[in-house]
Amino acid sequence: MKLKSLFFVGAMACAAMAIDIDIPSQRFRPFGTLPEFTPGAGAKQNYRIPMAVDMGGRLPDLLLQADSRLWFYINESKRGKILFSEPIVLKSVENQDVETAGAAVLQGNELIIRRPDGSLIFAAVVGDDVPMLRLGQPVLGADGKPVRLEEHHFLLVPGVDGEPELLTENGTRKGVRVNGELRFESPVCVGLEWVVMCSRFPTFYSPTDGHWKAAELSSGQNGGVSYITVADFDGDSVPDMVQGGDGESLPRSAVGVKTPSAK
Repeated sequence: MKLKSLFFVGAMACAAMAIDIDIPSQRFRPFGTLPEFTPGAGAKQNYRIPMAVDMGGRLPDLLLQADSRLWFYINESKRGKILFSEPIVLKSVENQDVETAGAAVLQGNELIIRRPDGSLIFAAVVGDDVPMLRLGQPVLGADGKPVRLEEHHFLLVPGVDGEPELLTENGTRKGVRVNGELRFESPVCVGLEWVVMCSRFPTFYSPTDGHWKAAELSSGQNGGVSYITVADFDGDSVPDMVQGGDGESLPRSAVGVKTPSAK
């Protein structure tokens, strides 16, 4: 799979900046078997959303939204080989279960989490030895009312004014500051420097600096949507990819290879 210039989802195309990073499909390797789903732990989900998270170490670690929980993978990669620890389910700092139905990285170790009722809250992954979730305040709209999302997949990307924007299949919510507090305006169908479509989630997003953010592949290993995240997991300055898979398949990783034309 070569990440370059133009990608398609069904009949719609998403323009993206050219970046010559080659990830052949045969380079994907499964990893990190999740524990068997246990009734009572939350709703079983047929999607798995991976996210690169920066805990302040040399390499980014990995989060995976799966089966109503956030799972943490410690990055143990070596140059040219992506390796992760066995997954750890994230509990709150009070050691309570945290049921989730979507999440996205805001910056570093900071997240926005979607709860099963569609409401959003700020959170952060904390802890040196045992990673846990520190839950924060609800995410509000510019009108002061709680933001709710119907869709489980959303992204947070930098806006042109430095404030994050929340991207969903229903449009872009621009981030604004109200008395120093981050809030999000009502969704509009504009892309600014990002590719946004309101009728269907695009395959990839790419900002003007050419770095890739997570999005989705058009089909999963068993026929559904399969989400991805792209980051330099092995420390060789070339983006790598993790594919979340679906409820019946393992997440998979692939090492990026810089092609001769890459800058």
